[in-house]
Amino acid sequence: MLSESTADTRGWPDEQLAAITAPTLLVLGDRDFTTVEHGALMQQLISGSQLAVLPDSMHMRVTRRADLLLPMLSRFLD
Repeated sequence: MLSESTADTRGWPDEQLAAITAPTLLVLGDRDFTTVEHGALMQQLISGSQLAVLPDSMHMRVTRRADLLLPMLSRFLD
């Protein structure tokens, strides 16, 4: 089962990202396994998307940064 789930970590092809039309907020940690450079590329590919990089955060810890994340989500959803 684990080998099946790791196959999903390859990411989405550029064409799939470019096809996203929904409002999109990309949230990364500055110490994420997804690099800031890759986040910037995703932002370029997804028209109208926004990129937020949370300082001093790893991938699974961004949701624990409510002090930063909640105000961003409020502004994004308004």
